[in-house]
Amino acid sequence: MRRLMLAFILAALVLPLVPSPSRALPAGGMYGGDLVVALQAAPSLDPTQFAQNSVVQAVAYDSLVRLGPDQTPLQSLATSWAVNVPARAITMTLRTATWPDNTAITAQDVAWTFGKYATANMVTGVTPVATSATTVQFTFTSGGGDFLGNAATFPIAWKNLANAYTTNGPFILGSQNATTIRLVANDRHWGGRPYLDSVTFASGYTLVTNADDSTRASDAACALLKGTVSLIGWPLTQTDTSASRDCAAGFGGWSNGVNRTLGQSAGIKEEPGLQFLYLGINAQRAPLTDPTLRRALTMAIDRDLIVGTYGNPIESKTDIADSPVNQANAAWFNASVPRYRVPRTVQGPTASPDLTQVNAFLDAAGYLDRDGDGYRDTPAGTPFNFTLLTYNQATDPKVAKYADLVTKFHSIGINVQQQEHPPADLRAIVASDAFDLFVDIQDARGDPAFLSEILHTGSARNVVNLASPALDAILDRTRDALDPAVRHQAVLDAEGWIGRQVPLAPILYYRAVHAYNRTAYEGWIEEIGGIVNFWTFAALHVTQRGRLTVTMDPLLPTVRSGEGTDVLVRARDADDNPVAGVDLEFSGAGLADTTGTTNVQGEFTTHFDAPSVSAPNAFPLNVSAAKAGYEGANAAASVTVNPLVRAFVVTVTKGKATIGSGEVTTVRVSVIDEETASPVAGATVAFSMNPSGLGASVTPSSGATDSTGFFQADFTGDVAVQSRFVVTATVAAAGFEDAQATTTIEVSAHTAAPVTPGLDTISMVAIVAALAALYGARQRRKWLEQKP
Repeated sequence: MRRLMLAFILAALVLPLVPSPSRALPAGGMYGGDLVVALQAAPSLDPTQFAQNSVVQAVAYDSLVRLGPDQTPLQSLATSWAVNVPARAITMTLRTATWPDNTAITAQDVAWTFGKYATANMVTGVTPVATSATTVQFTFTSGGGDFLGNAATFPIAWKNLANAYTTNGPFILGSQNATTIRLVANDRHWGGRPYLDSVTFASGYTLVTNADDSTRASDAACALLKGTVSLIGWPLTQTDTSASRDCAAGFGGWSNGVNRTLGQSAGIKEEPGLQFLYLGINAQRAPLTDPTLRRALTMAIDRDLIVGTYGNPIESKTDIADSPVNQANAAWFNASVPRYRVPRTVQGPTASPDLTQVNAFLDAAGYLDRDGDGYRDTPAGTPFNFTLLTYNQATDPKVAKYADLVTKFHSIGINVQQQEHPPADLRAIVASDAFDLFVDIQDARGDPAFLSEILHTGSARNVVNLASPALDAILDRTRDALDPAVRHQAVLDAEGWIGRQVPLAPILYYRAVHAYNRTAYEGWIEEIGGIVNFWTFAALHVTQRGRLTVTMDPLLPTVRSGEGTDVLVRARDADDNPVAGVDLEFSGAGLADTTGTTNVQGEFTTHFDAPSVSAPNAFPLNVSAAKAGYEGANAAASVTVNPLVRAFVVTVTKGKATIGSGEVTTVRVSVIDEETASPVAGATVAFSMNPSGLGASVTPSSGATDSTGFFQADFTGDVAVQSRFVVTATVAAAGFEDAQATTTIEVSAHTAAPVTPGLDTISMVAIVAALAALYGARQRRKWLEQKP
């Protein structure tokens, strides 16, 4: 019961679990994931087939209201509704919402949609009229009481005047074929996009094994255990969860050769269910027309034995049913209905069933054994006997419950014989009205409108042939009463009437057991009927695995213009393990990629191409990393780009090699771009002299090359002794490595006889120094060329 109360508390909290609207959602974290759901039958998006496709269509379409986990209507496309009991009308006010093409969902769309349902006989006795763009009024000639819990949950699927239905729910159609429907997250949904990127409903799956207990290639359990699907979309039995699966066909089996079960290896969620086992009683066949006899039969059903109240259940994962409405459905269950139990008499360590009260009840009602054959006769003294139709053992191996029914009926003097049939044959017999008693399974819904379907006179699902004006009147109120309080009381009254008159005897409710991938996703919403529901798909998200650490490392931190370097990105988890499949988004000039994904080593390499710069420049690089289930991360780095250094070819020529003191000769500098072999204009040229200060000079001592790459100056000398001068031209320009070139000029003394030409000591020193400088400059240029 504590768990049930938690579920009802969840009803108040579940709406905030749906992601809030967002224009741009971050990648990764809570967002992402492709949930694959295994189905038995091919799904359909045709809204006129809603009943058998409600699981798929609930997330593919908006509806006016949705039933919350407590099975009461919650706002959805309708933000509010006003009930006018005297006018027999309900006016719904719509929220601002759009179709996937961004056009507004209007009241005209709603009215048109319900017109489609009227044509398909899905709704009757109601006239929808759009009274404004955002309000639609439903006027009822019949029904209306069950509108909010039933028809108002139908898909709003057609635009006004359109004949093609259009998905518009939290998920919308992505693709489909004969067996599969893939729904993708709707970024434009008024409630915000769901966390999952997509939900794929794939059909053709089964849990039926081969005759030798080997599994088939279509086995849903193997698909779940092997990771092909993440959820089995229908409730399972105890046998389904405990059956051994070899998964050989279609799945490759198990490497260790040991079979597995869903119960051991998958996640299992068990919730109160919406399917119940019951004893059907032909209310038109005497003496079963007598409610007293019907009541005695239900009093003899040992529900505690079947569900295992005292241990060793015949039907595990079940709950005793006291009403067709599950007691877990607190909004609609009548807690005052009779609770039929077979008492226990304690004798030592055992508690044995005691049918004394039932026998006394029948005795008092006049059902006595008047002919001494061991079976009771009617109060009028007429013998009677019944045939009990049950499933055969091939269909239901747990036939002990049927045997116990027969045993208990015999113990209270009722002559009953059992007949076993496959379900289809059993139901055909019942439909032909050739039955006394039968045991079968009935589907319920969260809203109690199904009570009219199974027990109202003339209803197609009224297989027990009940025709009671008294119950019909109560059921009519559950269908027609617009006042919620009146309808609620009518539902309780109907349950009380069923409990006392016993047209059918609920035995147990099967719990809704579902198998799912317990590691990949979280956020499963538990409600009556199980975890396969709208709220689960709206709130489900990939399992959160903690933070993501990302690093970004250029292999070369410094490059020159026109060069490049690889940039390595690594993604690691909180335990420093590599994370594959991380989505990367890059920003920064020069990067070859804008996006990427890490490999199995958690790495991704992109390339940085250095742009052209005129001065050293640091280029920032950034990466954002995200993966579903991890907190997003960012990393940054930079690469310094230096200008491309080009080289000069510098040549210094002179007018004369030897001049006399006081004479003038020219010194001409030629500057050529080594790479292009073209003249360099505007290069700065500066002259220096070695030896200096001994009577020689260059005028001007500096300047710039002209458009042809030349610069010319005059050399003069006046020396007392013959001297040789080394003239050095140093050339500089932006984007070029400084360069030097030299020439020598000999100056004769202005007095003294001619001497044999030769180098004086000073000239020798100057020449050696110049050669050393040239060698050093050349070595420096080679070093710069090799430097990144």
